[in-house]
Amino acid sequence: MVRLALVVPALFLVFSSLSSVFADTGSFPVVFGNTYQINYNANGVVIQDIEVNPTYDELTVTVQVSSPNASLDLTIPRDLIDSKQGNNDISFIAVVDGTLADMQEKTPTATTRTVSLQLTPDNKQIEIIGTYMVTPVQNGGATTPAPKTTPTPQTYNNTPPPPIQSPYSGPKNSTIPQPPT
Repeated sequence: MVRLALVVPALFLVFSSLSSVFADTGSFPVVFGNTYQINYNANGVVIQDIEVNPTYDELTVTVQVSSPNASLDLTIPRDLIDSKQGNNDISFIAVVDGTLADMQEKTPTATTRTVSLQLTPDNKQIEIIGTYMVTPVQNGGATTPAPKTTPTPQTYNNTPPPPIQSPYSGPKNSTIPQPPT
């Protein structure tokens, strides 16, 4: 009887400590003009924050990873951020703690894209970079996202600017004069 009294609390402690390793599914609200829900499936990962960085068309996800085999699936609304070339989907770029990361994408829908990452306990920050992001407006609504445009070179009198000549360019195998010694 004494053994059973010791075993039950020990089993409770073991199972309660393992609960953080199992998958957690939920939704994380991101406010950017409107409130967008980013659904997630986290295995050994706790999402602490998700921020929008419109300067770089990216989401920054702050995480706490508790498992050496952690994984995180994020289902991202296309009306918040997307990654396209013309009308075709292209891969998001994932950066984990400043390093380009391997990311898989699950089957996209018309309204969402789901990305999947493998993480380790030393990981803290994930950046998901797209090609465009919604632009919030002052009244709390949002406009339709527009793709970024590449600036065109400025012309003068319908002619391109002259090339810039470097003061260091010269014939191949030239030597740089040395000051007198």
